[in-house]
Amino acid sequence: MTKLNLIIDELYQVNNAEKFLMKKLSQLPKFNLKPIISCHYLNQIRIIREELRSANASYMLISGCDKKNFDELESELYPYQEEDLLGLPRY
Repeated sequence: MTKLNLIIDELYQVNNAEKFLMKKLSQLPKFNLKPIISCHYLNQIRIIREELRSANASYMLISGCDKKNFDELESELYPYQEEDLLGLPRY
């Protein structure tokens, strides 16, 4: 099977999209499909945030992101510290 990445930009802008995706999220790996969801901060994905965490999601924090994002993901990002986030080089 071919691996497929499904890129969803700013999911929160479409009404009910999170609810729809939440129902499908646990089924995606068996079809070799990986969702990539972009947002400015984690509070924008309120409904599926816990589902993503239990589905072993990956996170990418880029330079300029809110410190609250790091605070929420601190246990998953260990051994990195807040200073590492603040000192990210520009890409």
